[in-house]
Amino acid sequence: STKMADEKKEKDEKQKPKISGGTVIAAGRLTLDLLKTLLGTLGSISRKIAIGVDNETGGLITGNNVYFRSGTSDDILPHRV
Repeated sequence: STKMADEKKEKDEKQKPKISGGTVIAAGRLTLDLLKTLLGTLGSISRKIAIGVDNETGGLITGNNVYFRSGTSDDILPHRV
C-alpha cells in the first residue's frame, strides 16, 4: 500500500548518515562513496558541490572566512582544519 511505502521511505531516510556543511573528517575516510552520500543528503537543493581537501602538510590550516568569486554559502569551514 502507499502508506507502507511512505513509511519505508521515511525509515530509509532516517537511517541515511547525516552530513552537514563544513564537516571535517579524517582524509583516510574521504572516499568517492562518502562524497556521493554527501551530495545525496543535500536532497532537493538544485546546485550541489562537494569539495574534498587533504592536508598533507602536517600543520594546521587556519582561516577566518571563505572567499567566493561568485555565490554564497550557508556554512563555512571551521577556523582550524
